[in-house]
This record gives sequence, C-alpha cells and structure tokens, in this order.
Amino acid sequence: MSRWRRLVDWWQAWRRGDQRIAPIGTRGRVYARPGEGGPVAAKGKPEATIRARVYRAATGTWEDHGIISGPGKD
Repeated sequence: MSRWRRLVDWWQAWRRGDQRIAPIGTRGRVYARPGEGGPVAAKGKPEATIRARVYRAATGTWEDHGIISGPGKD
C-alpha cells in the first residue's frame, strides 16, 4: 500500500473516531471503533503439517504418504 493510501486511511479513521489496532504494515482490518473490545490478540496456536504425495513414473501411479511431519505425526 502506498504512503498516500495509508495517509488517506489514517485520516478517514481519525474522522470516524477509530483507533489503530494493528501495527503499521499489517494488511486487512487495522482500525476499530472504540468499545469493540480493544486491541486484538491472536487466539490459538498455529500448527504446520507436511503431507507427501509421490508420482511413480515407472508404474504411472500416485502414492499417498499422508502426514510426514507435524503435530499429527508422533
């Protein structure tokens, strides 16, 4: 987002009486009206998984190995 667009967004939020709820450079909703619960905090723990699917050219088939790394694999 350009500096001009950020300045316009800031001015419009100031005119509405909104407060900034996200750090500068964040995409999406960064302003909220007063009384909407204050600053927004992340709820939950992100978890990543890696799945594998292999194509065997010699036989022309796909092999599904499922989850090979992550919380589902212990």
